Amino acid sequence: MNSNSINKTIENSLSSTWNNLLPLSKQEGQELFQLFVSQCVKEEFYNKFLKSFNSSKKIGSRYFSKYTNASKYDDIKTVLSMRESSKIEIKVLWGGFDNPIAFRFSGNCSHGLDKIFIIEDDSIVMLKENKKTHFLFMDGHTGQIYYF
Repeated sequence: MNSNSINKTIENSLSSTWNNLLPLSKQEGQELFQLFVSQCVKEEFYNKFLKSFNSSKKIGSRYFSKYTNASKYDDIKTVLSMRESSKIEIKVLWGGFDNPIAFRFSGNCSHGLDKIFIIEDDSIVMLKENKKTHFLFMDGHTGQIYYF
């Protein structure tokens, strides 16, 4: 599947749940990627993470500092101790640093959080709830989700 096809598949899947979906520019996607790496990846693994993201290499826990480990089947609201009524803003990224496929959307915490990880690829999510920012990373090889 080429990147345009993947982009359209992701956009269609997300827009079926989130009605205010907006694509991020390449620069915004790269900024999201850099922000995640600077805040969640151990400094000695920055370059390795960049090369491993959405490659044939599995990204494991050794890359990360201070995280909570969970399955993609766990409830995001429960893992992050979020209130049902919370308003959230979400940015999500697939593809990688050089060619990010990224979107932004917002809504209520009780709506659609289980539909963020829609393809089995490495993905980064930044979730803002009130004044709190959470990052999530899904390893596309294992389905393991790391919460920061």
